[in-house]
Amino acid sequence: MKILSILFLGFFTTLSAQLTENFEEGHINRWEQFPDQHWNADEYNSLSGIYSLHHIFNDSTEGSSQISLCHNPLLFENSFTQWQFSIRHGYAPSSSNKWAVFFVSGKSARYSVPYGDANGYVLGVNFTGNDDTLKVWKQSDGKVTCLFKSLLNWQIEIGTETTACLQISRNPAGIFELRLDTTPQKTFPVYLGSFTDTSFSGSDYFSIYYKYTSMQDQKLWFDDLSISGNFIPDVKPPVFVRAWFSGKNSIKVEMTESLKNKAEITPLLTDLMDNRISDYEFSGNILTVYYQLDFQNKSRYSFMIEKISDAYGNEADPFTIDLVYYLPQFNDVVITEIMADPDQKNNLPEVEYVELYNRTDYTIYVENWKSVPEIHVEPFPWRRFIRGSTLY
Repeated sequence: MKILSILFLGFFTTLSAQLTENFEEGHINRWEQFPDQHWNADEYNSLSGIYSLHHIFNDSTEGSSQISLCHNPLLFENSFTQWQFSIRHGYAPSSSNKWAVFFVSGKSARYSVPYGDANGYVLGVNFTGNDDTLKVWKQSDGKVTCLFKSLLNWQIEIGTETTACLQISRNPAGIFELRLDTTPQKTFPVYLGSFTDTSFSGSDYFSIYYKYTSMQDQKLWFDDLSISGNFIPDVKPPVFVRAWFSGKNSIKVEMTESLKNKAEITPLLTDLMDNRISDYEFSGNILTVYYQLDFQNKSRYSFMIEKISDAYGNEADPFTIDLVYYLPQFNDVVITEIMADPDQKNNLPEVEYVELYNRTDYTIYVENWKSVPEIHVEPFPWRRFIRGSTLY
């Protein structure tokens, strides 16, 4: 089995495992691309064997491409973990031509960009900055912090013709060590350094980020990925969390896990204009369902979702979404209390706030509501504002 080699106890019971990918099957069916059709496994200037992962998109302008592999949850606690891969960048690095690898990540390719939503550890050249040295960054909640800067100048010491084999090891104490080899033997004689960080307890994705100018695309190759550590097979299906109207003709459905890009959606009820579902799309653990027409006020919309599964292929039981669209009118929501000077002695929060009351017979979905004028007031986060209830 090429994609996933499991050692010791077998796929569903193992505590120690190794994931390997050498692309010798000539396809990348298990990988997720963003945008689509930017990568392939091909023979052109392959790094080893017949096939390597290669960026193939001929872009007329500058751009970026990402690709990710979802694997079973990889846990770091009480475990030794190691990542190893080969890479070649066929153009001198700069702030506009660069590569990075999210070797620890909680989200897929779409989010694997600088200052994006993918939290994890990133190894690369010029992920941020432009000094051409190999570094490791931590990306968390949209913030990027450099954890380790090596003495290796990629442009000078690796260049555009050399295949670099990189190895990252982590021990249970959170100490990472980096090593390099530029020979086929892969004995990793070059010690690059170490750093310590325990911000993340595990990983679900391995992702590659590639940024290029218009004439320098198609110049990144990747091969011989190996990840060893404590993989815990995910056998639980995703579970429905909530659904809400996200626009004048769209409904968002949140699940507990990242989803595969497929589902069967059957309309059950719509308004008198027979408004039909036109499309749907996935983004992480969110499914967005689009209708052809704008919603009608006080109308009910429902549909059944089947064959929706998480990134590991676990399929959820069929479930039904049933919502009534209501667009709030003047005087539907009123202010019932203004706390301008909270008294900490009464265990009140140390903020000024207003209390709102829903006077309608409908549930109102609140998201990013603001006061007018907007003076020192935080926007309301997403809330399900039930009829006859208060919100502050």
